[in-house]
Amino acid sequence: MVLIDGAEGNINFLNPNDIESVSVLKDAQASIYGNRAANGVVLVTTKSAAKGKVKVDFNAYYAFKTPGRVKEKVNLLQFAEMDREACSDGSDNPVYSEDELDLIRENNDKVVMGGYLGFAKHYQYHDWTKSLLGKSSGLQNYSLNVSGGTDRYNFYVSGFYQSEDSPLKFGHDDSKRYSLRVKNEVKVLENLLFHSNISYTAHDHDFSSAIGTALAWGYRQPPWAPLYTPSGKFYSWQGYGNPAQELEEGGNTLYANAITTFNFALDWNILPELKISGQAILRRQVNDDTTNGGKYAQWNWDDSLNRYNTTENWASRAFSKQWYRNYNVYAEYHKLFAEKHDLKVMAGAQHEEFSYDTFSATRKNFTSDNFNLALGSSKDQETGAATWAETLRSVYGRLSYVYNDRYIVEINGRYDGTSRFAPGHRWGLFTGYSAAWRLSEEDFIKDLNIFDQLKIRGSWGQMGNCQGGIGRYDYIPIINISSDWPYPFNKEEKSQQASSNMVSLARTWEKLEVTNIGLDIAILNNRLSASVDWFYKKNKNMLIAVDYPSLLGATAPASNNGSLEVKGWEVSLAWRDKVNDFSYSVRGNISDSRNKVTNLGGFSGLRSGLISNIQGYSTNAYFGYQSGGIIRDEATLREYKKMKGVPDNLRVGDMMYLDLDGDGAITATGDPKRGYQGDLVYLGTSNPRYNFGLNIDMEWKGFDLSIFFQGVAKRKVVQDGEPLIPFYPDWHY
Repeated sequence: MVLIDGAEGNINFLNPNDIESVSVLKDAQASIYGNRAANGVVLVTTKSAAKGKVKVDFNAYYAFKTPGRVKEKVNLLQFAEMDREACSDGSDNPVYSEDELDLIRENNDKVVMGGYLGFAKHYQYHDWTKSLLGKSSGLQNYSLNVSGGTDRYNFYVSGFYQSEDSPLKFGHDDSKRYSLRVKNEVKVLENLLFHSNISYTAHDHDFSSAIGTALAWGYRQPPWAPLYTPSGKFYSWQGYGNPAQELEEGGNTLYANAITTFNFALDWNILPELKISGQAILRRQVNDDTTNGGKYAQWNWDDSLNRYNTTENWASRAFSKQWYRNYNVYAEYHKLFAEKHDLKVMAGAQHEEFSYDTFSATRKNFTSDNFNLALGSSKDQETGAATWAETLRSVYGRLSYVYNDRYIVEINGRYDGTSRFAPGHRWGLFTGYSAAWRLSEEDFIKDLNIFDQLKIRGSWGQMGNCQGGIGRYDYIPIINISSDWPYPFNKEEKSQQASSNMVSLARTWEKLEVTNIGLDIAILNNRLSASVDWFYKKNKNMLIAVDYPSLLGATAPASNNGSLEVKGWEVSLAWRDKVNDFSYSVRGNISDSRNKVTNLGGFSGLRSGLISNIQGYSTNAYFGYQSGGIIRDEATLREYKKMKGVPDNLRVGDMMYLDLDGDGAITATGDPKRGYQGDLVYLGTSNPRYNFGLNIDMEWKGFDLSIFFQGVAKRKVVQDGEPLIPFYPDWHY
């Protein structure tokens, strides 16, 4: 959950130069922020003006982006040699003969018409990745901030523009971002302060419709297929699509997004110790997306027409608007008693509304390159519409007590209600408790003259979840009405009407319990600092799909029958110093976490491959069979085929797998009733381990340099799908 000046938002749409500070809550303190805080809270505060003369700041930069870790394909010679080796068992005919390998080594431009599958045969290597992907692309960014004010009125105005180019050589991919922010602070009375924060952000993304798949198509292109025919037309070898042509002629997409946010707040200091605050946030987001697909000719090597990529061109447009309303009022009491007892009490209530409405239309057979929907054929036109609304209400409070700036105790609670659950199950109570001891304020630690800060802390809290995997109307039986497959009734065709879901009226909030223990240290006049955290999370009533007998005849709704636990730690270390006019800082962090699904309501779902959730193992777990080596002769093959579950089409050179449970068959789960557990083994998880980061900042007389590294030290990846299939057929698009 990301909160920008108290309003939930997307940090990607924020002007980086508007950011004043960023803080992260990951322990029980996050529970005060409610149901969307289950995975932590990021608090972003934007800049505000201070009283004084008008100040103008202008920032501009230009950046070069280069693709990293681009997959490397084999060249044509390597392909031909591997293809001949694969076909040496007689299973297929190789593309190139032994004599033709010399033509490939020479990079010969010879072309044999009808030489391969009735199509032109080439001997020159073509690197499709280099043909499609450029070496670098540009990004330019401009920001202007103006601020100033008096004792009674302050203002801050910022503007931002960013333009980003495409790394592809064909087609286009133009991304432009704009933003405007106006903040005002007005002292209406000596004890009454009004805050206004109005922002507008827009993002226009104009790109070739095929840009998402162009590189994937490039990897599948035969390494001998040229980009163009001799006359300069895009070459379509064997009728397969040319990704460069698809980028240039296959259509265009424009995503236009605009967000306007009104954030108003009022602070009323009734007493020196008591303040009442109210906040109203209104945000409107509009999306206007247009997409079209072009019809174009695909050419053979001799410039004869192979075919058209489609039978008709088409265009679609989707328009949507979304409203978010947040009304929040709370009171804060802060009093210092006897200069040692620091007491803070806060209580409030919140109401949030979400609403969404969208409409889309599609037409085909445009007679020109003008894809205005009014110019398309009305035959087979399509329309669609959707709408939804959602409400959240909350009452919350927090009590904080600090004794002598050494001992800290905090208690917070929140009572949340959501419209996503059936009446009677909509509300949940979530509490959090934390304590800390500032040892560095104790005399026996001060006498050591070592620590500038030494603090130990611990917390436990509950956070609710009503978002992930939970539909807005899942508790309501829904009838789907469709005219796609009309039903004959009384000599007429009637629309289908059928129940689309089973519902559960009993399911309710997921409750995530979080335990955290931490240590903060600073020494050498705060130049060297470190933090260590250990945490444990448990979701006791995770919403999951339970396996029921097939006699049920429908898909059962998710229910609160699952549980998941997570254990992890995080260490951060920082050094900062200044030598004359040169200041610098180095900050590093590393963290790790491991999870385990402890209950799935009896559902197993064990199978080969990647499994999202399986009881007793980590999420995103890989399972597979244990290799028994390569089948090297016919005798071994015959013996191996005696086992059940072994494919009949295995040959010498294929892999064989071990019968681990000894039941004479290669099976996933075996027969537990007879004591056989199957032959699958746990191979690991795709979840990343040991996330790390490093920040280096340097500044000298107005010049600054920042360097940032981040990465993952360990992750299990099991190749699946296409990477498992050498010589993957070109027609699998």
